[in-house]
Amino acid sequence: MDALALLQRRVKANHPMALWRLGTIYLSGDLGLGKNIPRALELLHRAAEVGSRHAHDKLGQVYYNPNYGIKQDIPRALRHWTDAAEQGHPNSRYYLGIHDGNKKRWGRALAHFMIASKMGDKHSLKMIKNMCKQNFCSRMEYAEALRGFQLADDEMHNKQREDGQAFAKVFLSGLLPRY
Repeated sequence: MDALALLQRRVKANHPMALWRLGTIYLSGDLGLGKNIPRALELLHRAAEVGSRHAHDKLGQVYYNPNYGIKQDIPRALRHWTDAAEQGHPNSRYYLGIHDGNKKRWGRALAHFMIASKMGDKHSLKMIKNMCKQNFCSRMEYAEALRGFQLADDEMHNKQREDGQAFAKVFLSGLLPRY
């Protein structure tokens, strides 16, 4: 069974990641499916309804950016980014920070960037650094963001190392077929 067929099977089962992925494929027209914005939105909304924070993030991007071929709807984009951010999606926090910064709501922007940088988002950390250079936040706040970013980065690398070691242990114990 090819990857697209398997993905479509998981979509029929209402799997959130499969719905999100197929929606993004229809947005870009990948895998020979061709662009189909209405179908993409349908899949992304279904994915968001069953709890995909990635779908909320992508819907925020689609409604915020008129380049997707639909009418820009900023309040709707912000609702989706807020839902994704509340579910722990750092990219959505970053976008909320950008939006608040564009509105000159520096405190709110900093709060979003701070949360995202502590989740390991390097773009948010860079925004805090820029805000510090422009005196929109203090060096102490930047230092706090940097420490949080480094902790998140260390944790991520430790998790990857643990996953690799667990895989190697299973592989070496003969539980997986050798090719």
